[in-house]
This record gives sequence, structure tokens and C-alpha cells, in this order.
Amino acid sequence: MDRTIKLDKHTIEAWGLWWAHWQATTKERLRKHGMSPKAYVDKHLVGSEGESFSRDATGSLALRPK
Repeated sequence: MDRTIKLDKHTIEAWGLWWAHWQATTKERLRKHGMSPKAYVDKHLVGSEGESFSRDATGSLALRPK
């Protein structure tokens, strides 16, 4: 009994591309899932001057009563 599997070259290449894409998206999804909410905000909500919108950065911008 012959147990070899024969596939066309383009089928094997397509599976390889799918596998590489799946690995990259899974890695990114797991990285985002493991990120704390503060780290996510600090990374993705960055001002034009490069300052993050964390509590420390906005504390000095508060208006003081006269």
C-alpha cells in the first residue's frame, strides 16, 4: 500500500502562506491580549509632540482655580 500524499506545488505554497499569516496574526492577537490597558493607551494614544496621555502627562495641564 502506497502511503505518499501527492499535492500540486501551488497547493503546498498556498498552505505555507496561510500558515505564515496565521502565525503572525495569532502572535499579534496574543500580544495585544496580554498588554495592560495602561500600556495599550500609552502606546496607541500618543500626542503630536510624542507625549502620552497618561495621568502623569495630563496632571500638569489641569486648570487651577484663582
